Amino acid sequence: MSDKLPPKILVIEHDDQSNAILCNTIERYWFDVTRARNVETALRLAYVNKPNAAIISSRLQDVSAIEMAALLKKIEGLQKIPIIFLVNQDESAQHYSTNDDNSNKVLFRPFTPNELMINIKSLLRRSIHVFQTNSIKHKNITIYPATY
Repeated sequence: MSDKLPPKILVIEHDDQSNAILCNTIERYWFDVTRARNVETALRLAYVNKPNAAIISSRLQDVSAIEMAALLKKIEGLQKIPIIFLVNQDESAQHYSTNDDNSNKVLFRPFTPNELMINIKSLLRRSIHVFQTNSIKHKNITIYPATY
């Protein structure tokens, strides 16, 4: 990924309205968003576009969110893709913890657009080398442009 291009985010949500709201929110922050409603479309788009992060809803109809994440991570170049799981309040976050917890986050519904974007930026900053190295330092102050 070039530091001149916006990060690519793959959103996998089967509900049309939720999918549109998620994608529009993320696009407002100048991210390159790819939308998918089912497993087949998501895998095809991930294989072609190689996203920098994925957002997977727990409401998928074909497979569970964990299974979807495992399928994504089987694609060459996506073994360490950071993932945000969107889950309902009544679900346990423990179901969504994996061996590489540092690259996954769980976000409980309902959430605000600000919460979503903070989580996306935080996850990308920890997982993408380009974001880790692009910082401005002055004495004991460090600013990460990717967060603004």
